[in-house]
Amino acid sequence: MMRQKVTAGTAPLKPLPTDVLCPSSGKPMFVRDGEFYPFLACENHPNCQGELEVDGATAEVVLPRRPSLKTDLACPDCDRPLELRRSHFYGPWTLCPSYPDCLGRLGWSTIQPSKRMELKAALIAHEKSHPQFKVRTRDGKEYEVDGQPLRVPGRQAGGRPWIRVHMFDSIESPYLSNEIIRRAGRLFDQAEAAVADNPVLLKRVRKERLGIEVVRISRPAEFLPNWQAYDQAVESFARIAAEWNIENIREGGSFNRQLKQWRDRAKRLKDAAEAADP
Repeated sequence: MMRQKVTAGTAPLKPLPTDVLCPSSGKPMFVRDGEFYPFLACENHPNCQGELEVDGATAEVVLPRRPSLKTDLACPDCDRPLELRRSHFYGPWTLCPSYPDCLGRLGWSTIQPSKRMELKAALIAHEKSHPQFKVRTRDGKEYEVDGQPLRVPGRQAGGRPWIRVHMFDSIESPYLSNEIIRRAGRLFDQAEAAVADNPVLLKRVRKERLGIEVVRISRPAEFLPNWQAYDQAVESFARIAAEWNIENIREGGSFNRQLKQWRDRAKRLKDAAEAADP
């Protein structure tokens, strides 16, 4: 099913020319396809090291950021020394070195004026010793991180779109369409029927089906027309999860907590249905 969404086939993709100049050689750069993401490189690739990553979803060049200035201010959440950066638009701001795992920070205006002056002077010296990386285009414009975005031709321009697959994605993602989920359900029905006489394989097939079932349960208006169907899907999920000792439904997400929310919802749907049709 995923292959049917890919129209490019397996033919090699030609590099797309851009107006971006290589930071190492000064020559025009081309959009090339890497193993994990598209990138920019000049005609001297792979000998030239002036490569730049491209965001496949937005076709924006990912520009390197100068290192942050380490400070003696403690993170209010984890107590680690905060780092200081300067935003292109908003000026100095602090962040925890563990970001995004830790979101602790101090507002610039909450720091004592004398300390702000000290940090500002240290930041200026730090920036002089670590110049911000900039990239130029043929028309002479300069681009840097947090400034005006630098976009390059996407694969749409070459007639072959990029397909971006996230490691973590919402159950509302476009690729999880109603048609895809229903078709996947039919395929799993066929798989279960094919191994009905083999308990080991049947157990494995049902486990793999949970990825589809979590979408159906999370979007009941599309797939589960009444509270009975919803309740049946939830309890079937719970039974299979128990067989495999599943404790988390997502990274850092307790399955037992999610199961309670599903069961509470099933009860609310049942109560609403009975109240509407006593």
